[in-house]
Amino acid sequence: MEKLKALITGIAVIAGTARLAGAHPPTQVSLNYDAATATLTAQVHHAVKDENAHFIGDVVVSVNGMETVTQVFPKQTDKQKQLAVYLLPGLKPGDEITVETECNRIGKKKAALKIK
Repeated sequence: MEKLKALITGIAVIAGTARLAGAHPPTQVSLNYDAATATLTAQVHHAVKDENAHFIGDVVVSVNGMETVTQVFPKQTDKQKQLAVYLLPGLKPGDEITVETECNRIGKKKAALKIK
C-alpha cells in the first residue's frame, strides 16, 4: 500500500511539474493614457503557444493606490499579448495608475504610469 501511495504521489508531482514547465509570467506591461478620451490602454506582453490554455487571467487597475477595476479573462487576446482598454475619467496631473497582471499558471507583472 505504501508503494502505491508513493507511486501516485510521484505521478502527481510529475504531472504538476509538466503543466508548469511552459508557464512564465508576463514579460512587460505597456501603459498609455489618453487624457482627451480618459482611456487607459494596457498591453500585456505574454507570448504563448495556446492562448486558450495559457493566458493573462487577471488585470487589476489602481489609481493612487485605490483599486478601481478588476477584470478576469477566460483567454488571451492573441498568442503574443493581452490587450485591455479602460475608461478612467477624472484623472488629473500627478495621479498614478498602477496595473498588475497575472498569468493563469504562474507569475505576475506590474507597471505604473504617472499622469502629466
